[in-house]
Amino acid sequence: MKIYNGAKYYENEQAQKQYKDAVNKVGLWGSEKIVFEEFVGRDKKILDVGCGAGRTTFGLYKLGYKNIVGVDLCEDFIKFAKNYAKNNNFNINFQTEDATKLNFPEHSFDVVFFSFNGLMCIPGEENRINAVKNVYKILKPNGLFIFTTHSREDEQFLDYWKEEQEKWNIGVQDDSLIDFGDRIKQNDKNGYTFFIHIPSNIEVYNLLSNNGFAIIYNKARNEIVVENQAVQDFSSNCIFYVARKNETN
Repeated sequence: MKIYNGAKYYENEQAQKQYKDAVNKVGLWGSEKIVFEEFVGRDKKILDVGCGAGRTTFGLYKLGYKNIVGVDLCEDFIKFAKNYAKNNNFNINFQTEDATKLNFPEHSFDVVFFSFNGLMCIPGEENRINAVKNVYKILKPNGLFIFTTHSREDEQFLDYWKEEQEKWNIGVQDDSLIDFGDRIKQNDKNGYTFFIHIPSNIEVYNLLSNNGFAIIYNKARNEIVVENQAVQDFSSNCIFYVARKNETN
């Protein structure tokens, strides 16, 4: 079976342009602002995982979250973010990190944020599990893991996933996919392809509960706020999750 290398997507020139442009043209989503202001105090230490070129990191920093670190797998994004921070006198540490092998001591952060469905852009179930385990390790007791994802229960895609399930049942699915729920999708606007895993709701619950987290909030983005047109053009609707690290694990 061919295993799709999700990291290759970020090396695409058009993909990099989209993420870099989003720093100024999109900024922090209204929903991201609302969720953070509800659950996260300004004094908390935050790790922004999969920060890309810094859209969320800079947005949160400008909102008053000054104790924040941004990490991403793509070195070009981190280079861009460092230069942007320097040019704007933002005191933010950016570094290159793999979400499945986060290089921070245990109990380093109060909050870990994985925005723009980034957790599900990691190919392979075991790799996603490793990412969640790493998040658990570096969070302080009762720390929060905030992330977004799509859902296979989304009504507008039920027919698509029914057809996909039938293909997997008889072994005629796309052989470049690893797990049921995987998609290698064309970005119609910018012309590049990218990997994303679309989980079921129970899959997300099991991923969190089996690795030491309890869900304390989950809500669709469009139920939180009506985003502006720039956000809607940049990204489709998704579900926000806030999960708390269990003290006993």
